[in-house]
Amino acid sequence: MDAETLRTVKSAGIGCGIFFLIILLIICWDTVEPTEWGLKYNSISKNINSEDSIFLSLEWKILLSLVYEGGRYLVSPFTSFVTFPRILKSIEFSNRVEAQCNLQIYTFP
Repeated sequence: MDAETLRTVKSAGIGCGIFFLIILLIICWDTVEPTEWGLKYNSISKNINSEDSIFLSLEWKILLSLVYEGGRYLVSPFTSFVTFPRILKSIEFSNRVEAQCNLQIYTFP
């Protein structure tokens, strides 16, 4: 192979590598809205936060998962976020002023 052909093959290889890297970065971005919390979900292993989990005690197998707040995150290609609302609303089922017991629930926006 002469020098010109070798340079052309190297340039094409580098160009293809950069192209696939850009596509991979575009695919790997995921967001959590500012009014939500998110947990990473791996669609291949069907686990929540499998690589980010921390064992607090091996005897009791207490598993702590990382919760992501609103923002943009770089995740693996087969990972997405399962999101939950951050809003806590109180609902009272009485018209009486003396009613002191409120039902607190999480609602979806």
